[in-house]
Amino acid sequence: MKARKFFSTLLFLLIVAGCVFFIGWIQFLVKPGTCGIMTSKTGGLYSKPIIYGEFLWRWERLLPTNVTITLYPLQAHEYDKQISGSLPSADVYARQVEPKPDFSYNFDFHINLSVEPKQIYDLVKSKTIENTKESLDQYLEKRAELASNAISEWFINDKNSVNLVMPTTLTDNQVSEALKNISREFTGVTVVSVEIKKAHVPDIAIYESAKRTFSAYEDELNSNLNEMAKQQASILAEADNEMKRLEKFASLLEKYPQLNELSKSGNLVEIMNQLRGDR
Repeated sequence: MKARKFFSTLLFLLIVAGCVFFIGWIQFLVKPGTCGIMTSKTGGLYSKPIIYGEFLWRWERLLPTNVTITLYPLQAHEYDKQISGSLPSADVYARQVEPKPDFSYNFDFHINLSVEPKQIYDLVKSKTIENTKESLDQYLEKRAELASNAISEWFINDKNSVNLVMPTTLTDNQVSEALKNISREFTGVTVVSVEIKKAHVPDIAIYESAKRTFSAYEDELNSNLNEMAKQQASILAEADNEMKRLEKFASLLEKYPQLNELSKSGNLVEIMNQLRGDR
């Protein structure tokens, strides 16, 4: 009887222990191709991401409704981005060339991004994103937009890009070169692939030629304006001198009334010429 009671108690304890173990076992909650970020009411954000296949048991799950685990997909996130615009001062420079060239551009991208579990954790910890899949997706979509703009700029400045046949998929080296100035924005984020489905790229060589032509025209115009300004300044200075002589002559007439008769009977121009030498 005692043996039966002992084994019954032992079985009960084993069942309880099994239940406790199963409830606190986090690993089986994370599916393949995902990682989990755990938060709890008692401990806040857990200290690392939960990786599929790595054993983890946490006591926090023993308390009902205490733990929340958000699962994030690790596979590529796909985004379609359209970039369009015109080169700086495109309309002004285009007038320098006949027939008038088109300096506008447009790109249609399909971009795949993936993100590492640690980066997801760091983004949540720093409150850069909220602990939701939607917030991560918005963050990655902004990276896709940054990548699209940087790659567009890189392609526009590549003189060989006008010869490319669309659609085209960029090599890893091309992506790395295009994003090197903004690489810090992609910490923990991998650009899996970039496809340009279609693109219109202006001829940068013609643009640079038109820019130089306009610059030469602008330099010549400024030179002419400066020369005209000098001539106008000389005329204004002479006019100012004449006004000063008139004021001086008026002052003499006021001081010496007898000069009134001289000014009436004599040559006023001759008198003014004589005054020019009067200091």
